[in-house]
Amino acid sequence: HFATPPESRGEIGSRHLTTISGTPVIANAIAAMDCRVTAAHEAGDHTVFIGEIEAIAVGEGEPLVWFQRQFGGFAEG
Repeated sequence: HFATPPESRGEIGSRHLTTISGTPVIANAIAAMDCRVTAAHEAGDHTVFIGEIEAIAVGEGEPLVWFQRQFGGFAEG
């Protein structure tokens, strides 16, 4: 998403799946949650959504984190 042109952001493309409820999920994601929105709070020019998890799927592999303009992982300890 971060490397795509602004006009393409928001497009999912063909590399996605959908859950039973119709929520799009990125194909080959390490984890995915299907949530029901229970609240929405305005925060400046953003909206923070609170959700109740209805289903979760966790696959194999190491998670990838985007932090301070770079990708990284988790470390124990």
